[in-house]
Amino acid sequence: MLIYEVYSSYLAISLYIYDMQTYKIKKYKSLIIFIVICLTGTLCWIFFAPYGVKNYTTISSDIEKISEDIETLTAQNNALKEEMVKLKGDNLYVEDLARKQYGLLKKNEMVFEFKK
Repeated sequence: MLIYEVYSSYLAISLYIYDMQTYKIKKYKSLIIFIVICLTGTLCWIFFAPYGVKNYTTISSDIEKISEDIETLTAQNNALKEEMVKLKGDNLYVEDLARKQYGLLKKNEMVFEFKK
């Protein structure tokens, strides 16, 4: 009978330890699931939020394109300003432009066209 009592108390302790271990596993399992869900939500927010990584890369490429457009337009603007200065102050430039673009002539001038 003593062996039976020792065995039954050993069995009760073993069951108690097993129950505690399964309780801890269940407890940690639910904690791990909660952490995984939170991390997944956070990563989704980081990548797909209005100010997320996806939107950041799109905006960065747009900024680069617009910067290139600004540089091109600035160069064109400077060229037009230079031409404006020439048109306002350089009569020879205006005369040359009128001859080349509009085919204007001075008095007593004639144009001869030669075919090749």
